[in-house]
Amino acid sequence: RAYIPSRLRTLTSGDGRVDIKHAAVDPVVRIARWAGLSCGSDALATADRLGAAAGTRYLDPDDARALAKCHAIGSSIRWRVRAARWDSAGSDAHVDEHIELSDLPPQDRTALRSIGRELTGVRRKLDYLASTSTFSTW
Repeated sequence: RAYIPSRLRTLTSGDGRVDIKHAAVDPVVRIARWAGLSCGSDALATADRLGAAAGTRYLDPDDARALAKCHAIGSSIRWRVRAARWDSAGSDAHVDEHIELSDLPPQDRTALRSIGRELTGVRRKLDYLASTSTFSTW
């Protein structure tokens, strides 16, 4: 049984399964949406929103680059898992988003842990900046 790091444990059910979308992809999408809209961007794609917000007071360029990489890798793992399940379940069957971490290859588990670390760091930084009124317009 694979070890589940604390940053992913909150998104698992009691049986050690993780939802890749909610653990790795959705947090990046939400941060990108907030940062893009806050800086006045009308971009729709997550990568475009991150690019528009990079270097503004809302998102550091290094954080934007890291989040874009996390989104690309997390989406890749998610869709690879979904595609494997579609092939085995048939095209019309419902595909469950949850997977046992122990069922993933070691490199995917490592990538998900790295994404969790990056997201934790960016969230901590944004929480601190929000507490100091950095984002206030007045």
